[in-house]
Amino acid sequence: MSTSSGGFGHDGWWISQPGDDPRSTQFASAHESHHKQLQDSTSYGAVARVYHELGKATGQARYGELAGLLTRASTNVQEAFASWLPAAALVWTRADLVRAYPEYQHHYDAMEHLVGRIGSPYLRFHAVHALSRACMQTTVIATVLRTGPEDFALADVRDRELPDSRFALLRRYPPHWDDAVAVLTAEAEQDERLHGLIAATSLSAALFDPALEDVWQRVNQVMYDATVDALRTAGLTTLALDEHLELTPALLSAAQRIARRLDLRPGRRRRQSEVASVVLGNAESEAFTVAPPLPARLLPRGTDPRLMVADLTDPHLFLTHRRTAALAANYTMTPDSPPWAAGITTVARRTVVEPTGHVVELLELPGPEALPDPALPVFAVAPLSLLAEPHLAPWLRGAWPRTTALLLDVPLAPHLDLWLSPPDARFHHVFLRIESFGRVVPFLVATVETSDDSLSALLIRPLSHAGVRVHKAAFSETYADGPALVEDAAFLAERQELLTLSLAHLAGEEIRFGPSTHHVQDRANGRAAP
Repeated sequence: MSTSSGGFGHDGWWISQPGDDPRSTQFASAHESHHKQLQDSTSYGAVARVYHELGKATGQARYGELAGLLTRASTNVQEAFASWLPAAALVWTRADLVRAYPEYQHHYDAMEHLVGRIGSPYLRFHAVHALSRACMQTTVIATVLRTGPEDFALADVRDRELPDSRFALLRRYPPHWDDAVAVLTAEAEQDERLHGLIAATSLSAALFDPALEDVWQRVNQVMYDATVDALRTAGLTTLALDEHLELTPALLSAAQRIARRLDLRPGRRRRQSEVASVVLGNAESEAFTVAPPLPARLLPRGTDPRLMVADLTDPHLFLTHRRTAALAANYTMTPDSPPWAAGITTVARRTVVEPTGHVVELLELPGPEALPDPALPVFAVAPLSLLAEPHLAPWLRGAWPRTTALLLDVPLAPHLDLWLSPPDARFHHVFLRIESFGRVVPFLVATVETSDDSLSALLIRPLSHAGVRVHKAAFSETYADGPALVEDAAFLAERQELLTLSLAHLAGEEIRFGPSTHHVQDRANGRAAP
């Protein structure tokens, strides 16, 4: 079975999930998300992200190229961080990693060489975080502000101040871990909680309980200080652990003089109690594919929609409302296909069997008036993010909540807070695994129960195998003390036909899920995401 692979772009990541292998998908997803974590928690990462956004906002290639140069100068520390930590968190041995992803062996070994002598798994975990952040927590923001973001170039940063140079230095002259461990061991004699963390023989979720936030911060700081001391001895300056947060507002302000509308906001320090919602939000940066683009044919406009009836056993029309670019990314169109309509489109869709194999047929519909005899059942899927678009207004009338499922393509954590604000509201949900044409797609399926039944639509979110794990953990941790989240399948009974047909069409006729605008580069092999 093929292992999952992926790639990281500054604003998200992509996973290729070619088979039903949750273990490799979880590693690939964790690997790419760790790239984003290290970028988003450091000064150097903030600068790279700003130039990436400037490239998108202005269309000037030099800004995107500069973001690429900055990224390449941090490749070694990024890959070591994103290989070692996911392996530790998922309880992978070095042999497991090498077997699945041999290209990451030397990155794993580089980090293991630095921290392997630390006996406590918990302290090793913090040491890896400290090393990686210290390598990226440079004074580069001050350099950008001094030169001006329009004129800044990578040559303005001394070579020895670049993250990979700092990482190479630490590999030659490691921090004095023995001193740091001795300090924490002494403190543990007076703190049973710290003693238990240091004494743990393996990593587990219990070690990172939000109730232990003060201990987390203390250990993190001691290991970080040891790394900073090692860099200071070599004449290198390092920002304090979260000092970049004080500098990023000025960086963004300077960048906004070039492009007023940057899709960025200054960060803030997150409390450990916020980790679940942050991780859930971070997972929404993940796009994933389950196969190469599918052969498809766009039929000429004006084709009789009755020719699009799907399923001989249970004949129906299936519609989907989408942004055209997001929908088209799923397919390789036949040469005789007409051009797509721009913007937002509504299509009838089905799969047909031809001598060359399965082909997805699509027919763009101008509006509900194009539908045939109302006696023919019609079911649809629409992204929640498009509900307010004028294009959908004619379609969302009458019985649409019973015939249209909504794709949960909006940030879930803040919407859950809103939906569950009434004391009697409940989020009923279940995780399902759908297999179609040999491809496997997991789904979160849900509905919001309120006293006035105002949010009764069927909600669907496609997930990678890793996404299922993240959502379950976040739900369990964030809502463990209340009845707001209910995991059961009872709510599906009255929506079974809509659910069955919607999931069958989604899993069978799409291969790309999640954010549709990411174009990310695979650091390991140079492949670009579709």
